[in-house]
Amino acid sequence: MTFRTMSLPLAALVAGAAPSLAQIAPEDVWAEMVDGLERGQLVLESADESREGDVLTVSNIEVSQDDGFTATTFTLPQIVMRQTDEGVALELPETSEITFSSRSEYSEEPTTGTLVLDLDGWTANLTGQDIESLDYDYAADAVTVTVSEIDVPDEGTFEAPMTMTMTDLSGDYSTEPAEDGLDRISQTARIGSTEISVDMDATDPVATFDLAMNLGSLEFEATSFVDSDLEPEDFQDALASGFSGEGSATLGPYDYTFEFYEEDTDASRPADQFSFSGGSEGGEAAFAISADGMSYSTESTAVRLAVETPELPVGAVSGTLDRVALSLTAPTVSSEEAQDFSAELRMEGLALSDSVWDMLPDMVGAPIDLPRDPATIAIALTGQVILPFDYFDSALYEQSQQPEPPLPTTVTLDELRIDFAGVELTGDGTVDFDLDDMESFDGFPAPDGTIELSLTGLQGLVRTLVQAGLVPAEQALFVQGMVGAVARPVGEDQFVSEIVFGPGASITANGFPIPLR
Repeated sequence: MTFRTMSLPLAALVAGAAPSLAQIAPEDVWAEMVDGLERGQLVLESADESREGDVLTVSNIEVSQDDGFTATTFTLPQIVMRQTDEGVALELPETSEITFSSRSEYSEEPTTGTLVLDLDGWTANLTGQDIESLDYDYAADAVTVTVSEIDVPDEGTFEAPMTMTMTDLSGDYSTEPAEDGLDRISQTARIGSTEISVDMDATDPVATFDLAMNLGSLEFEATSFVDSDLEPEDFQDALASGFSGEGSATLGPYDYTFEFYEEDTDASRPADQFSFSGGSEGGEAAFAISADGMSYSTESTAVRLAVETPELPVGAVSGTLDRVALSLTAPTVSSEEAQDFSAELRMEGLALSDSVWDMLPDMVGAPIDLPRDPATIAIALTGQVILPFDYFDSALYEQSQQPEPPLPTTVTLDELRIDFAGVELTGDGTVDFDLDDMESFDGFPAPDGTIELSLTGLQGLVRTLVQAGLVPAEQALFVQGMVGAVARPVGEDQFVSEIVFGPGASITANGFPIPLR
């Protein structure tokens, strides 16, 4: 039988957990993998170990997990750990079958299936000058995972419903002692391309589910500091012990298609069917977490989506988006002092296909011509908030009573921009919150500050909607009257408004109280 050297991450993944290595002898590697399973709330039910020369072979591996709702069992035929001059190599057969069985509390019969793992060209090296500093790198021409069969109670057996192939894999992983008794873990990974296909067919009722996805290159890197001697009850304990981590990922161009069809049990009714396709030129993401807070950001460019279904009047619609980005920061540990937070959402260059706009006349029963320029939505907030609970305290979420909500002390609207159908709304400003006044706004801190708003193009849009019969003339007059009451004109179809939050729960717009009285 031919074997390929397998990297530590994949070997651990197949076994069910990522090991935390302390030695580079085969037996110690296996022992740490078993400990890693336990830390991942998995149980090694059985395994046969045999040592011959420099080779430790572990076969007939069975791992289980039971979270109280779902019980799952995995079996893996074999792992080989070979002692080398440099360290330990992990080996698997070029082809392995992994069986699984999963039973939920809602089903008397388990869902069973078989995964086939194909490895092509694995090479890996695990080295270390001492037991506390370990490095390994790996590479592979291809890895293919196939769900060769899955048997779902009351649904039937599905043959080869899913396949995923990753090519040109490479990466490295290292551990070394750091300050304050922590271990520094660094890792990088790269996948040249990924192809995913799902093809499922059912007979009662007749239904099909097809998915095809092609992902470009994926690059990932991360660094974390961990107290390896600690077995925390939950993630909040790990943060308290000094855990921190940060990482980033970059994804190349990708595309996907999805099709669904299901016949109704009532033959007189039409079948449910729809399809959509899309993709992007790529994107990136980053994260960081520690006791000082957490952050997350993601961005994609040249996003496209098309949807087709008989329920649409025109059959198919599509849209594109030049850029979409989201970023968040928030505290993780409770404190009586205010902590920073931020949130930002940007959708730039949102363009709808002509088929979307062409539906409007048929929907309203009259000609209508709205500006079709790409839309933009952007909102950015920064501020400070008091967090009265530890965000990752698992015991807190097991209580029937909800915890006290976070209390903002100051919020700044750094940017507001909504630009669509010829109307543009912009704004900025800062509002402080008085924690000593929780009565004026029914349990929420009383606000004190100013928001500046600017509105352009609304009257033109209202006139277009009136001409199309979408808005009655009397309602249009009411809208224009409301705008005139809370905003002042500064040009043709241009208005500005100053929203002021003052003492005594007062809110004014350009000096006029809101609600108007």
